[in-house]
Amino acid sequence: MNLWPYDVLSGRLGDFILEKMEKFFSPPQGESGKQIAVIGSGPAGLSAAYYLRKSGHRVTIYERLSRAGGMLRYAIPPYRLPKDVVDRQIQALEGMGITFNLGATIGKDSTDVNDLIGRFDAVFAACGAWKEKNMGIQGEHLASSGLAFLNRANAGDTALPGKNVAVIGGGNVAMDVARTLLRFGAKPVVIYRRTEKEMPAFKMNIKRPERKESSSSFSLYHKSIACRR
Repeated sequence: MNLWPYDVLSGRLGDFILEKMEKFFSPPQGESGKQIAVIGSGPAGLSAAYYLRKSGHRVTIYERLSRAGGMLRYAIPPYRLPKDVVDRQIQALEGMGITFNLGATIGKDSTDVNDLIGRFDAVFAACGAWKEKNMGIQGEHLASSGLAFLNRANAGDTALPGKNVAVIGGGNVAMDVARTLLRFGAKPVVIYRRTEKEMPAFKMNIKRPERKESSSSFSLYHKSIACRR
């Protein structure tokens, strides 16, 4: 039974899979003789590595950061995804025979893509979604990056950009930023251009504040906004 659990890591099914690692993360029954390189150790890279290894291929993951996990480790807040869960997943993949090459920036270090293409039977690029979309509003350069804030927060930096903070957007990054700000003692206001029902964030991320939080306030705008000092 092949079941990849990253969409349910915070639920009971994810807990069950972690308890039964020897069943769900067992090495393949046979080896294909093929070697595959995976660039990036976020959700896409880990998922690809899992299924490739299950198919009998030897898999090496190249990750530019010092620890594997990508967005799972560096963007999703610990209250939604405890980092020890990520560690256990990585250990389970290593137990399958997957190799992790950490601190390796492809194209800038001694290894480039052409080198990987020459040494491996196939290369899978899973570089992640670290580049945010532009908002297209006046004064956008004055706004701070939500992902950058979450990266710092996951590293233990609790510094606030201010006491009263406007969070522009209605997706999971926006809600993670707002809820993290609340936990750090700020007063965030989520600004979204449509209705609350149309917000693409997980509903539980909007409606279920943790005991350490108070509810975020929402401002739904249908007119243009701008950032000013």
